[in-house]
Amino acid sequence: MPLGHQPLPQMHASMLKPYVSVVVLTFPSDAVSALDVLRKALLRFVERQHARNGAELVADGLAEQVPVDEAGLEQTAERADVQITVDAFAYRKETRPGWATKDSPYVDTTHSLCTWVARENWVAIGCDGTIESKLQKWLDTPPRPAFRRVPAGVINATLLSGDAKNLWLRGAHGRRRTKADSKTLSGQSVGEALNPLDDSTFALGSARAHVSVAPEFTALTGIVGTTPRKSKVWFSSTQTFAEFRDTCLDLLRALARAYADGAEDDHPFPLLATEARDLAGVAGAYELTWCDPDDLPAADVSDDLLDAYQTLNRSTIIVTGGTDARFTASVGLDGRVGGNLRCTPSVTNSRVDLAFGFDGEPTDVTQVRPVLDALSFTQLLTIHYESGHSVTQEAVYKSKIEDHEFRSWRWESFDGYDVTREKPPTSVAQDIHDAIGSGDNSLFTWVLQHFGKRGYLTCDDGSNEVADFVLLADDGELALIHVKGANSLSPNRQISASSLEVVTGQAIKNLRHLDAERLSLALARAPVASPAVWLYGNREANRNDMIDLLRARSARDPSTVFIVQPHITEAARLRALGPSGSRFELHRLRLVEMLLNHARGGAVGLGSDLVAVGDSLHVPASPSTTGG
Repeated sequence: MPLGHQPLPQMHASMLKPYVSVVVLTFPSDAVSALDVLRKALLRFVERQHARNGAELVADGLAEQVPVDEAGLEQTAERADVQITVDAFAYRKETRPGWATKDSPYVDTTHSLCTWVARENWVAIGCDGTIESKLQKWLDTPPRPAFRRVPAGVINATLLSGDAKNLWLRGAHGRRRTKADSKTLSGQSVGEALNPLDDSTFALGSARAHVSVAPEFTALTGIVGTTPRKSKVWFSSTQTFAEFRDTCLDLLRALARAYADGAEDDHPFPLLATEARDLAGVAGAYELTWCDPDDLPAADVSDDLLDAYQTLNRSTIIVTGGTDARFTASVGLDGRVGGNLRCTPSVTNSRVDLAFGFDGEPTDVTQVRPVLDALSFTQLLTIHYESGHSVTQEAVYKSKIEDHEFRSWRWESFDGYDVTREKPPTSVAQDIHDAIGSGDNSLFTWVLQHFGKRGYLTCDDGSNEVADFVLLADDGELALIHVKGANSLSPNRQISASSLEVVTGQAIKNLRHLDAERLSLALARAPVASPAVWLYGNREANRNDMIDLLRARSARDPSTVFIVQPHITEAARLRALGPSGSRFELHRLRLVEMLLNHARGGAVGLGSDLVAVGDSLHVPASPSTTGG
């Protein structure tokens, strides 16, 4: 019978055994009127499906009181004055099978149950996926209803205090090829398997864990699943409607107790990032980084976005934060600064917007305007805050930046070289290979002078490169060398995580080429017709002898990944660690060293090592200032 027509039969509770999969909400003290609003909204969600799949209500209400069994209300000792409401309706819809044509007589008929159990100011709503998605949207659509999701911390404290069996994690970092957008863990107690380097930039999506609550909650036992940010909880099938009701009542009572105990900030997995619903407590912006467009869905990448990415790669952006989420940045192009920008983050419907604009009159608008235009592509950006928050992918997360020192720095002199120029100044790939070492002062020539005397060295710059250079030394060491130009020539240039993020990601991606067989195959497919190759600094005609030697290399020989990035100076690192360093410099350094430790962990896991090469800038070497 179509919606709105009467009479409709009621359902007998004794014929129902719903699966316990519910959305739990809180609502104001006027329970009767609030639940009436909820009921009308749920019926409206069904009615809106009528034109699409013929949805119609087939039963409304329960025809009898739900019987109390041994695991029921008598066992949970509810007070007599506690207001409890149990209600339900059922509807039918028809959909055409995917294999049937439009004029086919075949249709699938599905009956769905929508039921809710309310206790005082708490309600558990069980419904199918279509109605649930509409319910979630309703909760966030202005004018918002009086119902609110249960705080994630309350759900965590109630349901995730036991051993976690499954974790579904979502990336809280800026999207990048070298880190998964999401990951799933399963095991006996996977909370103990989390890694502080690999997992600290992931946030909890969903989890399944052993329930560990007070024994008075007799129906709330076993393994429970939950998606805290959606206030979703699921258990298992039930044998009677009374079992469903009692499980929901136990759940609501346990949540109410945790809420009363102030558990809103409970985090059972402290290594994970946590999503915040607003900008409260977000303060002290100190760094802005951006991802590679290859890390975004193809549908989101346009020519304008690619142009913005290229502009950002040329940009100097020095962020200064304050006591809230707003910040200013000194910006310019190619190592220069032409003025200041400001950013005002805001949250609308649980989404973070980043509004950039001029902060005062720029001294050189031609330096600032391109950066401002590029920053409008906020899907590329990640903002890092001293408070431990990051803003990325239109959301705000809080994670702990681990204060673990990176101990594989190597400080070298770049005197006589343009540290901002990565490769010879030509856009033709073959010409780049030909120009290295021929009067050029780029970092590519620095690599040749620094590594070229040790054995075979070849440049692999180009599409699908394994690294900018590959070294096969006469002592058997294999080295993959990745190079990135500095953002500025200034000897006082500040530490910048953005200067390292892309090149570090490339190094992680190409760790697979530490395998000699895979590397030899890759080098046999050169990116240009005549790749540059040297033996003890002298040009060779081709790579053939180097590849033959590589194939004969022992797997026990050492290997190293080098990241050459002279933007990071030894003086800046020592200043950040010293008493005169600002808190912003120290936070930037911590972010840089967290990135490098993550990359080095991957290399060490493959029996290799990773070394970051920075600019010594004539800082005197001593045991206390070199290395880590």
